[in-house]
Amino acid sequence: DKWMFYVKCKEHHIPTPETILLLEDIAKSKKELKNFGHWPIILKRTEGTVGEFVDKADNINEVEKIIKKFWKKGSEKMAIIGQEFIPSQSYRVTIIDGKIVQTALKQNKGWKATGAYSKRIKRFKVDKKLRGIVKKIIKVFDIKICGIDFLKRDGGWLALEINSDPAFDFFECEREKLIELTLNFLRKEAIKN
Repeated sequence: DKWMFYVKCKEHHIPTPETILLLEDIAKSKKELKNFGHWPIILKRTEGTVGEFVDKADNINEVEKIIKKFWKKGSEKMAIIGQEFIPSQSYRVTIIDGKIVQTALKQNKGWKATGAYSKRIKRFKVDKKLRGIVKKIIKVFDIKICGIDFLKRDGGWLALEINSDPAFDFFECEREKLIELTLNFLRKEAIKN
Protein backbone atom coordinates (compact mmCIF):
# COMPACT_ATOMS: atom_id res chain seq x y z
CA ASP A 1 0.00 0.00 0.00
CA LYS A 2 1.67 3.19 -1.23
CA TRP A 3 -0.04 5.38 1.37
CA MET A 4 1.03 3.21 4.31
CA PHE A 5 4.58 3.15 2.92
CA TYR A 6 4.60 6.95 3.04
CA VAL A 7 3.14 7.03 6.56
CA LYS A 8 5.71 4.56 7.92
CA CYS A 9 8.57 6.37 6.17
CA LYS A 10 7.53 9.67 7.76
CA GLU A 11 7.07 7.99 11.15
CA HIS A 12 10.63 6.57 10.98
CA HIS A 13 12.30 9.63 9.40
CA ILE A 14 13.00 7.91 6.08
CA PRO A 15 13.21 10.53 3.30
CA THR A 16 10.30 10.18 0.87
CA PRO A 17 8.33 12.48 -1.47
CA GLU A 18 5.55 14.49 0.21
CA THR A 19 2.25 12.67 -0.28
CA ILE A 20 -1.43 13.23 0.44
CA LEU A 21 -4.30 10.73 0.61
CA LEU A 22 -7.23 11.91 -1.48
CA LEU A 23 -10.89 11.51 -0.64
CA GLU A 24 -13.41 9.85 -2.96
CA ASP A 25 -15.05 13.25 -3.41
CA ILE A 26 -13.34 14.91 -6.39
CA ALA A 27 -14.23 18.48 -5.35
CA LYS A 28 -12.75 17.95 -1.87
CA SER A 29 -9.69 16.24 -3.35
CA LYS A 30 -9.08 19.18 -5.67
CA LYS A 31 -9.34 21.57 -2.70
CA GLU A 32 -6.89 19.45 -0.68
CA LEU A 33 -4.45 19.40 -3.61
CA LYS A 34 -4.62 23.18 -3.94
CA ASN A 35 -3.67 23.44 -0.26
CA PHE A 36 -0.99 20.75 -0.69
CA GLY A 37 0.61 23.02 -3.29
CA HIS A 38 3.02 20.67 -5.09
CA TRP A 39 2.74 21.01 -8.88
CA PRO A 40 2.99 19.08 -11.03
CA ILE A 41 1.67 16.20 -8.96
CA ILE A 42 1.74 12.45 -9.46
CA LEU A 43 -1.60 10.70 -8.90
CA LYS A 44 -1.50 6.99 -8.04
CA ARG A 45 -3.83 4.35 -6.74
CA THR A 46 -2.55 3.11 -3.42
CA GLU A 47 -2.12 -0.32 -4.98
CA GLY A 48 -0.79 -1.03 -8.43
CA THR A 49 2.15 -2.35 -10.38
CA VAL A 50 4.36 -1.51 -13.39
CA GLY A 51 3.15 2.07 -13.51
CA GLU A 52 -0.50 1.19 -14.03
CA PHE A 53 -2.85 3.74 -12.42
CA VAL A 54 -0.06 6.33 -12.23
CA ASP A 55 -0.35 9.66 -14.03
CA LYS A 56 0.95 13.21 -13.79
CA ALA A 57 -1.28 16.28 -13.44
CA ASP A 58 0.33 19.58 -14.32
CA ASN A 59 -2.56 21.58 -12.87
CA ILE A 60 -5.80 21.26 -10.90
CA ASN A 61 -7.91 20.94 -14.07
CA GLU A 62 -6.14 17.72 -15.05
CA VAL A 63 -6.72 16.13 -11.65
CA GLU A 64 -10.43 15.44 -12.17
CA LYS A 65 -9.84 13.86 -15.60
CA ILE A 66 -7.14 11.56 -14.22
CA ILE A 67 -9.17 10.48 -11.18
CA LYS A 68 -12.20 9.72 -13.36
CA LYS A 69 -9.96 7.80 -15.77
CA PHE A 70 -8.63 5.67 -12.87
CA TRP A 71 -12.17 4.98 -11.63
CA LYS A 72 -13.41 4.09 -15.11
CA LYS A 73 -10.41 1.85 -15.87
CA GLY A 74 -10.40 -0.01 -12.55
CA SER A 75 -13.00 -2.45 -11.32
CA GLU A 76 -13.58 -0.38 -8.18
CA LYS A 77 -12.88 3.05 -6.70
CA MET A 78 -9.61 2.44 -4.91
CA ALA A 79 -7.89 5.07 -2.81
CA ILE A 80 -5.68 7.54 -4.67
CA ILE A 81 -2.68 9.46 -3.42
CA GLY A 82 -1.16 12.69 -4.68
CA GLN A 83 2.62 12.76 -4.53
CA GLU A 84 4.99 15.62 -5.23
CA PHE A 85 6.70 15.20 -8.61
CA ILE A 86 10.45 14.64 -8.33
CA PRO A 87 12.24 14.98 -11.68
CA SER A 88 14.60 12.01 -11.36
CA GLN A 89 15.53 8.71 -12.89
CA SER A 90 14.26 5.70 -10.94
CA TYR A 91 16.71 3.63 -8.90
CA ARG A 92 15.74 0.06 -7.92
CA VAL A 93 17.48 -1.85 -5.14
CA THR A 94 16.56 -5.54 -5.03
CA ILE A 95 16.77 -7.29 -1.66
CA ILE A 96 16.86 -11.04 -1.01
CA ASP A 97 17.41 -12.42 2.49
CA GLY A 98 17.81 -8.87 3.75
CA LYS A 99 20.82 -8.25 1.46
CA ILE A 100 21.23 -6.00 -1.58
CA VAL A 101 21.63 -8.38 -4.53
CA GLN A 102 21.00 -6.08 -7.48
CA THR A 103 20.68 -2.45 -8.48
CA ALA A 104 19.01 -1.06 -11.58
CA LEU A 105 18.99 2.54 -12.76
CA LYS A 106 15.83 2.78 -14.86
CA GLN A 107 16.36 5.55 -17.41
CA ASN A 108 13.73 7.14 -19.60
CA LYS A 109 13.29 10.43 -21.41
CA GLY A 110 9.75 10.87 -20.07
CA TRP A 111 8.70 11.39 -16.47
CA LYS A 112 7.67 7.75 -15.93
CA ALA A 113 10.63 5.46 -15.32
CA THR A 114 9.25 2.19 -13.98
CA GLY A 115 10.78 -0.93 -15.52
CA ALA A 116 8.00 -1.23 -18.07
CA TYR A 117 8.58 2.33 -19.33
CA SER A 118 12.38 2.41 -19.09
CA LYS A 119 14.31 2.63 -22.31
CA ARG A 120 17.68 1.82 -20.75
CA ILE A 121 18.59 0.02 -17.58
CA LYS A 122 22.04 -0.11 -16.04
CA ARG A 123 23.56 -0.93 -12.67
CA PHE A 124 24.54 1.73 -10.14
CA LYS A 125 26.73 1.77 -7.03
CA VAL A 126 25.05 1.89 -3.63
CA ASP A 127 26.61 4.64 -1.55
CA LYS A 128 26.82 4.66 2.25
CA LYS A 129 23.77 6.91 2.65
CA LEU A 130 21.56 4.71 0.42
CA ARG A 131 22.80 1.54 2.16
CA GLY A 132 21.71 3.03 5.50
CA ILE A 133 18.26 3.94 4.17
CA VAL A 134 17.82 0.44 2.70
CA LYS A 135 18.75 -1.19 6.03
CA LYS A 136 16.28 1.05 7.84
CA ILE A 137 13.47 0.22 5.38
CA ILE A 138 14.13 -3.53 5.68
CA LYS A 139 13.97 -3.25 9.48
CA VAL A 140 10.90 -0.99 9.64
CA PHE A 141 8.91 -3.04 7.13
CA ASP A 142 10.30 -6.41 8.28
CA ILE A 143 10.63 -7.62 4.71
CA LYS A 144 13.35 -9.96 3.42
CA ILE A 145 12.53 -10.08 -0.32
CA CYS A 146 11.61 -6.86 -2.08
CA GLY A 147 12.46 -4.20 -4.60
CA ILE A 148 12.77 -0.67 -3.27
CA ASP A 149 12.44 2.23 -5.69
CA PHE A 150 14.29 5.47 -5.02
CA LEU A 151 14.49 8.91 -6.57
CA LYS A 152 17.21 11.52 -6.16
CA ARG A 153 16.78 15.19 -5.35
CA ASP A 154 19.68 17.58 -4.78
CA GLY A 155 22.03 14.61 -4.34
CA GLY A 156 19.86 13.03 -1.61
CA TRP A 157 17.89 9.79 -1.78
CA LEU A 158 14.08 9.61 -1.49
CA ALA A 159 12.33 6.26 -0.95
CA LEU A 160 9.47 6.08 -3.44
CA GLU A 161 7.93 2.67 -2.80
CA ILE A 162 8.56 -0.91 -1.83
CA ASN A 163 7.56 -3.85 -4.01
CA SER A 164 6.97 -7.16 -2.25
CA ASP A 165 7.04 -8.97 -5.60
CA PRO A 166 10.18 -7.54 -7.22
CA ALA A 167 10.98 -7.98 -10.89
CA PHE A 168 13.95 -10.22 -11.61
CA ASP A 169 14.12 -9.36 -15.31
CA PHE A 170 16.10 -6.11 -15.36
CA PHE A 171 19.21 -8.05 -16.43
CA GLU A 172 18.41 -11.36 -18.11
CA CYS A 173 21.90 -12.70 -17.26
CA GLU A 174 21.12 -12.36 -13.52
CA ARG A 175 17.58 -13.72 -13.50
CA GLU A 176 18.49 -17.34 -12.70
CA LYS A 177 20.85 -16.20 -9.92
CA LEU A 178 18.08 -14.14 -8.29
CA ILE A 179 15.64 -17.04 -8.51
CA GLU A 180 18.22 -19.36 -6.94
CA LEU A 181 18.91 -16.88 -4.11
CA THR A 182 15.17 -16.61 -3.47
CA LEU A 183 14.68 -20.38 -3.39
CA ASN A 184 17.67 -20.81 -1.06
CA PHE A 185 16.26 -18.16 1.28
CA LEU A 186 12.80 -19.78 1.28
CA ARG A 187 14.31 -23.23 1.98
CA LYS A 188 16.31 -21.76 4.87
CA GLU A 189 13.16 -20.11 6.29
CA ALA A 190 11.13 -23.33 5.92
CA ILE A 191 13.77 -25.31 7.82
CA LYS A 192 13.74 -22.72 10.63
CA ASN A 193 9.99 -23.09 11.04
